[in-house]
Parts: sequence; C-alpha cells; structure tokens
Amino acid sequence: MNENQIANTKALNNYIKELYDLWLIDGNEISDTIHTFGELYDYRMMYNALFVNEIAENGKYEVYKTKKHNDGKECFGGGWFLVSVRLPTGVVDNHYENKYWDLFHCPEVEKEPYPYDWHTPADALEHGKNFARNYANNHLTVIEKDVLEVRLEAIKKKRVISIEKTEAMWGNISLMVHIELEEPNEDGDMVDFVTIGDFDEFKIDKDFKGMLMYKKYTPEELGLDI
Repeated sequence: MNENQIANTKALNNYIKELYDLWLIDGNEISDTIHTFGELYDYRMMYNALFVNEIAENGKYEVYKTKKHNDGKECFGGGWFLVSVRLPTGVVDNHYENKYWDLFHCPEVEKEPYPYDWHTPADALEHGKNFARNYANNHLTVIEKDVLEVRLEAIKKKRVISIEKTEAMWGNISLMVHIELEEPNEDGDMVDFVTIGDFDEFKIDKDFKGMLMYKKYTPEELGLDI
C-alpha cells in the first residue's frame, strides 16, 4: 500500500472502532465486499475445528479444550473456552464462545495446564505455518524415517554410484542419486536412490519408491560434488 492508502485505512479503522465501542455498528457485518468479518471468523473456526479434531484423533500431539485459564479463572469472565494444540513448532490456540464447544472433539481439562508464555496471535500463526510447511516430515512413520536415514548415510559415506539430472513434468529440476547400500533394502536390492530438488515441500513418494527431499537438503549440504 502507498502512504495515502495506509493513512486512509488507519483512519477508517479508528472510525470503525469508535462506532463499535458505542454499540452503533455490528462488527461481524462489516464486509470487504466479498465476505463479512463474521463469515471469515466462522471459516477460521471451522478450519480450526477440523484440524483440532484430526490431531485429537491421531493422538500424536497434545490437544485440549478448557473453560479456564492457567490461573483458574474463567476465560474472559465466562462464556468462552480455549482450544490449544501444542505442536513441535509451538502453541496454536484460540478462544471461542461456549456455544461452539461441541464442534471441538478433543480432551477437556479443568484449566489451561501451562502458564501463558506471552505468545502473540502472530506467533501462533507462524507456529501453524511452520508446522504446515513441514507437515509430511512431521508425519513420517518410524520405518520411513529409518529408510531416510539409511539413504542419507549412504550419501554421506560417499557410496554414490551415479547422479542423474532429471526434469519433472511441472518443470522442476531434480537430481536422482543412485547409492550402494550396506544391506538389502525392503525389495532385496543393494542399490537404491534418493531424489533431491528445488521444490516447496518435503515428502516421500511411495509410488516412485524414492525419497523426495524437497527443500530439505541441497547437494552442497549432502556433500555432493555436482
């Protein structure tokens, strides 16, 4: 935005706040001409509920809901509850009115078990973003992690047979690194491969049976002389 846009937006927000504080407008009905704030908050809550319910079902991370903060007092004096997910990347939590309690199918606790660490909404957003960026890596099974470590170790020990440059159908350039294993892999082969490239995520391509390390590693980090 330019300076005029910034100034106008600030003035408008101040005016809206004045009207809102005087109970002269309904903030939920303010619109960007496409969605109202109320609609956007509903979308956010529903997406969060879906995320929380999935986390609660797989049981991998701590997740809970409570009507009391860590000091034992009711959230905002009552009528609200807190939903918190403690991810490897940090806490993601939100408050909702009690009427939405049944949307969140996760354990209920008497009060927030952890003292407030002063994280901001921006911090929580970043925690969620970082988790989403590394979602596949966070959800590798133990077997998949073991396979990955074996293949990386082979590269680090310079047991590289050949390096083949490939171009994916969507235009990304990657390198297929054929390696010699110390023990047979799951298919009984002594030769396997990993693929490294300049992609935006990290995952395992189960159909291709190759470990696709997008963004996670560069040839330099693996000691490859390309």
